[in-house]
Amino acid sequence: GSYDYQTDIWSLGITAIELAQLNPPHYDVSPPVRVLFLIPQLPPPTLAQPELWSPVFKAFVDRCMRKEPADRPDAATALLDPFLMSADCSPTGAVLPMMLRRYAG
Repeated sequence: GSYDYQTDIWSLGITAIELAQLNPPHYDVSPPVRVLFLIPQLPPPTLAQPELWSPVFKAFVDRCMRKEPADRPDAATALLDPFLMSADCSPTGAVLPMMLRRYAG
């Protein structure tokens, strides 16, 4: 496939999982490059212990990790996700509104 914003949204979901769990999905696969071959064959990665996380965070990860690229949100839609909109950006609270003005049209 091609590399575009849909790939970036997938990467955002992977990063969210890694930050939540302190390890990326499939971190235990050896050699690590093998993961590249497994990803197309496996279901999308999910949070290992979903009960630890808020419904809004789980929904954000699920939207980012949709297997079919066309089913993932674009960047402007992702920026408006309830999880990101609930973020406390203090003391830089102007960052998210600035990004929305710039990228959401």
